[in-house]
Amino acid sequence: MRPSDVRECTFNARATGRWHPGWTIAGDLVKAWPSHPHWAMDSDRGLIGMGGANPLAPGVAAIWFLGTRLADAEWRMMTRLCARFIAMKQAEFPRMGNVLPQGMATRRRWLAHLGFDFPAGEAQQGECGLVTFWTRARSTAPTPE
Repeated sequence: MRPSDVRECTFNARATGRWHPGWTIAGDLVKAWPSHPHWAMDSDRGLIGMGGANPLAPGVAAIWFLGTRLADAEWRMMTRLCARFIAMKQAEFPRMGNVLPQGMATRRRWLAHLGFDFPAGEAQQGECGLVTFWTRARSTAPTPE
């Protein structure tokens, strides 16, 4: 997994009280959503990352993606495939979102490009330094093929 995703997940777990000695990202995902399908993204060079859209309520899902070290090198493909995944899930989950540590400006721009907003009035996970993002009506990302 790429270091920025490890930092993001660890920050999130600490900020929300889920971190403990022995905590792992895989264990956190399995515990949070044990029965929901995940998807993998790969290229000729190997695994780029994995992700999912896990139901929170009817029509609402927590969307996530964890990249490997290839994610940054294969960012164009990653962006196209993430846009395709979002488009595929939009009918089932018109509202998809998650949280992101406040200081991740590059990740925030990428999410905005994929069609997510960071509502200023939205509760931002208290004092823990996480910002909420949600899908908006249109994306500036290229139309998936």
